[in-house]
Amino acid sequence: MKIIEQNLNGEKFYQVKNFLNAKSKNDFISDIEYEIKNNLGPKPLYQTNHYLQNFPTGKKWHWQDLYERSLTTAETITGRKFRIDKSWANKITEESEFYLHTHSSDMSVVYYLHTIHPAYGTFIKMKDKELILLGVENSAMFFNGKIVHEIVFPPMDIVKHNPRYSIALDLYYD
Repeated sequence: MKIIEQNLNGEKFYQVKNFLNAKSKNDFISDIEYEIKNNLGPKPLYQTNHYLQNFPTGKKWHWQDLYERSLTTAETITGRKFRIDKSWANKITEESEFYLHTHSSDMSVVYYLHTIHPAYGTFIKMKDKELILLGVENSAMFFNGKIVHEIVFPPMDIVKHNPRYSIALDLYYD
């Protein structure tokens, strides 16, 4: 596993490409669709509740793989152990509503499950700088969630027929 480190405006961002077995993509999307249909989280629309880390991993090996790799990668980056506090999924459609926000966690992770183009990654705002972290499909981005960020919306005519899916994790030092 190759970790790509980027230092942007004094903050470090870490990307790992080919993060998971690409064959698990449809299993993740099926689980996310089920959660959105049956257990839709609070705003924003379409975001699941923040407890996906509690899926029964015996039957959901792809989730277990995501969580184990995320924790291992975070430990490799920092030299410290982490625990998962929250995990949720986002589906971007023409009806979705997301906004600039921060997290109180020690580290945030975004797994880009299905992206139409890498340009539709994560928008970052730091002081007077604005930039986009590329959302390469089947990659994970690790960063300080206290940095103001937001999902980059693909054009509405694209997501109408091809939604963007991502999974987020909030990690705290163990």
